[in-house]
Formats: sequence, structure tokens, C-alpha cells
Amino acid sequence: MQISKSGESVLNIKCKEGMVRADTRGVEIDGLLFSGPGEYERKGIFVEGLEPDGLGTIFLVHAEDMNICYAAEIRGVLSAGSVKSLGDIDILIITIDTDNGLNAKDAEKTISTIDPRVIVTTKVSPDIDVQSSFAVNREDMDVFRFKKSDLPSEDRRLIVIS
Repeated sequence: MQISKSGESVLNIKCKEGMVRADTRGVEIDGLLFSGPGEYERKGIFVEGLEPDGLGTIFLVHAEDMNICYAAEIRGVLSAGSVKSLGDIDILIITIDTDNGLNAKDAEKTISTIDPRVIVTTKVSPDIDVQSSFAVNREDMDVFRFKKSDLPSEDRRLIVIS
């Protein structure tokens, strides 16, 4: 599987079954857009849209035996009940930006309650020190390529897709 960026706010998630594009409109699989709550399936890729706590729509993408949570559009901290409804998350996609996403404090709370193995973002505000805020090293890359066996079991990674 691989995650890359195209345009300012579009993430491409390429998996064996097909291409998933995630942006402010929702999640698109091979040309079919899912923009709200519900359960969807296309080409063996399962997507679940949730609207927890009125903070925006979160999409869970299930592919290649991994759970990816696209929460880049949320603007607040999820309640414990909402986090529990997400289940186990391998990859959490969020925006860590004081102006257009979660500030450092809210991002830290979100990350610690969801407890993903990898955090992926396309932007981190320059005023946020990820090492001290999230106790992880920042890894900048154009494309994040991985298999489930590559994901850390103990530590956590922060990937910034540029």
C-alpha cells in the first residue's frame, strides 16, 4: 500500500484493490465519491463514514487487512465513545495545523485516545514541535509505502507527506 499527495489537500491511498482519493469532499474509490455517513464497498475496499460528536465526517477505509482512519477534516477532540466506535486504527490521517486543523493540544489528545500505529499528515504548523508534543520523530517523504508487517508494534511513527 502507499499514500501520496496530489494537489493541496488530496491524499491518494493506493492498495491492491484500487485507488482511494481522500479530500474535503469525502472519499472516492475509482471515480465513485462517498461524501457522508454510511457503509460503502467498491472493488473489495470497504469504507465507513461516521459523523462523531458533530465534528465533521470521518472515513474508515478497510483494505489489505489494515484500518485507515481519514480524519483530516475534524476540528476538535473526539469523545471516548466516538473513539471506541472506530475500533483499532493502524493509520490515522489528520491535519496538525493551528489554522486549518487540530492544534497541538487537540492533536495530541486525538492521537493518544485513538492510539494509531502511524500518523499521516500533509501539514504540520511550523509552531508545533512534534518531538515534544507527540513523542515521535517527524519523517518527511513524498510517498509512504508500507505493508501491515512494516507497521510498528510498540512505537509510533509520524509521516508528513509533502
